[in-house]
Amino acid sequence: MTLNERRKLFSASFNILANWLYDKGYNLHVDTDETNAFYREDKLICIDSRMGIEKRLYTLIHECGHLLIEDRWSAYAKKYLHAGVRDDGRKMRSAKYRVSIIEEEVEAWEKGYRLAKRLNLYIDEEGFIKDKTEALMSYFEWASKP
Repeated sequence: MTLNERRKLFSASFNILANWLYDKGYNLHVDTDETNAFYREDKLICIDSRMGIEKRLYTLIHECGHLLIEDRWSAYAKKYLHAGVRDDGRKMRSAKYRVSIIEEEVEAWEKGYRLAKRLNLYIDEEGFIKDKTEALMSYFEWASKP
C-alpha cells in the first residue's frame, strides 16, 4: 500500500469518527496550536492539526474514549477519584490523584480502540501502539515527579 493510500484510509477513518462524534451531540475543533483535549461540559473535542493524519486519528480515538468513559458521569465520578477534585490543589498533588489520572488515560485508550474496531476504522496496529505508548509514558513521567 502506498503512503497516499494509507493517508486516504486514515482520513476516511477520521471522518467516520468525526461523524460519530457529531451524532453524539459533540463538536470537533481541529486547528493549529490546538491542545488535544476532551471538554465534557462544552461537548467539544479539540485536536491539533499540525499532527499528521495518522496521529490525529489516534488522538481523536483516544479523546472519544474519554467521552465514552464520562458518558455515564455518576459511574465515572465514583471510579476515578480525581473527577471531583479538579479545583482542589492539595488533592491534585496527591499520589491517589495521579494514579487515578493514569487509570483514566489507559481506559480511554482501551475504550477508544474498541470504538474504532466497532466502526471498522483503519488502524495501523504498530502505529497505534506507538502513539498510545508515547502518550501514556508522558503521564507516567508526570505522575512520578515529586
